[in-house]
Amino acid sequence: MSAALDLTPLAGVWRKTNEAPQWIDRLVVRIDDGNAVVRIFGSAPPSRPDWGESPAEAVYTNATDLSTATAFLARYAFDECEVDVEANANLGLLVVATFVRWHGGQRSDAFTREFFYRSDV
Repeated sequence: MSAALDLTPLAGVWRKTNEAPQWIDRLVVRIDDGNAVVRIFGSAPPSRPDWGESPAEAVYTNATDLSTATAFLARYAFDECEVDVEANANLGLLVVATFVRWHGGQRSDAFTREFFYRSDV
């Protein structure tokens, strides 16, 4: 049996490094019974103000440290779009990429990449 994966590098409140309006304002990653749970708060329309919680569907380690989590994948499904959220912790930042698939053909699908720092607030 393998040891439990250390999720602490992903846990916390993550705030955007850029003060301008972006797709995401902040993320909260909490550990619940050994699983990462992600909550996202939007920064500016058309992003939702509160995306709600989504369990990480997958958590990844660094190839040189197989006991510590450094990345995750979470998915959100809304009436107007579906969003894949891929994030990795690197040099004290959380780098978050989103892949947005809009329903109905009124918008082009979109990609965002944003940087976040861990906040104690």
